[in-house]
Amino acid sequence: MAFVIVGATLQTSAFTVPHLIIGRLITGVGTGIKTSTVPMYQSELCDQRSRGRLVSAEVLFVGIGIVIAYWFDFGMSYVGGPIAWRLPIAAQIIFALVVVILVIGLPESPRWLYKHGKYEEAMETLCKVYDKESTDVYILAERDAIISALGPELENTESNSLLALFKEDNVKTRYRVLLAWWVMFMNQAGGINLVVYYAPSVLVQNIGMTPKLAQILAGFINLMFALGSIIPTLTLDRMGRRRTMIWGCAGLSISMLMVAVLLSRSDAPNGHACAIGAIAFLFIYMLIFGMTANCVPWVYVPEILPLLHWKAYLVFMATNAAFVPAFYFFFPETSNLRLEEIDLIFTRPGNPVQNAREMAMEIKRFGHIAENTGSGLEPAMVLKEESDEQCEHA
Repeated sequence: MAFVIVGATLQTSAFTVPHLIIGRLITGVGTGIKTSTVPMYQSELCDQRSRGRLVSAEVLFVGIGIVIAYWFDFGMSYVGGPIAWRLPIAAQIIFALVVVILVIGLPESPRWLYKHGKYEEAMETLCKVYDKESTDVYILAERDAIISALGPELENTESNSLLALFKEDNVKTRYRVLLAWWVMFMNQAGGINLVVYYAPSVLVQNIGMTPKLAQILAGFINLMFALGSIIPTLTLDRMGRRRTMIWGCAGLSISMLMVAVLLSRSDAPNGHACAIGAIAFLFIYMLIFGMTANCVPWVYVPEILPLLHWKAYLVFMATNAAFVPAFYFFFPETSNLRLEEIDLIFTRPGNPVQNAREMAMEIKRFGHIAENTGSGLEPAMVLKEESDEQCEHA
């Protein structure tokens, strides 16, 4: 948040373009640190049965923030003068300061504490987060699962190096990192930034609206982003990750296809009706994206739109269509699993996607995952014994 505050201050006080760009770069660094840290922290604190929807809540507020920022900017466009852009930029400092104040009272992740040998503090955090006693079966199971997963990591002395991200070790780190990068690419290459940031330009250049009407309508299109994000915040753990992304990407692809088809008919005798239909599918696209592939947007190839006109949407149609089989064949389901249990998806012999299906069946049939053998995830007995001593002392 310090980067965000400093960067926003520099942008607000800018009188030259380089000054503004430097401030924006610093703010971008702070935003990147925040968006990469918060979901990980949430995941390490949440129960496996509610982790999906609770982490989705953070992305929901991204959508809410986009809507607030958009309408704030729209209102300030009537003011004129430097204050019209300086005040919206400065406003983010208020939210950053609120975050700084709230973070002061947050504990460290139990997994981080165990990794750094702070067993008593880790146990205390687990008890507070789950509101249970240190002798509770659930707390003890969480503790044992964390310690067991930390064993191979602590044995690997190279685990903290950057090159370790590309090492195909016993937990398939390289494969998992590539999956993480690929899914982020999916979320960004499907045309979301085109709609979020350039919707007014799209409505003016491709549909022929007046600038003011286009700005108002684009505000309501962005509102669908936030409304769609409510659904996974409430039900993602029941919806599942794979299924949600598969049908979501399919829906996004169909939406972009219909936008392209309808815009290609904008010069026809019924062109006005086709343009209205294209707008409707932009609304549908944003609603589906909020429900499925919602993520902090980055700008994606905005330069090609003026050159390709309606054909640009076929690019995004194709990318979303390609994501459907990719998710089906390569991305295992992780709903309702402990973070430590997710390791078993990749350490068990065989295809991770099939392993995830079998684990889901084991939980449904037996209420737990069957013992895993030969995975390299044997419990770290030394850590466990030390943790047991700390627990008994407490």
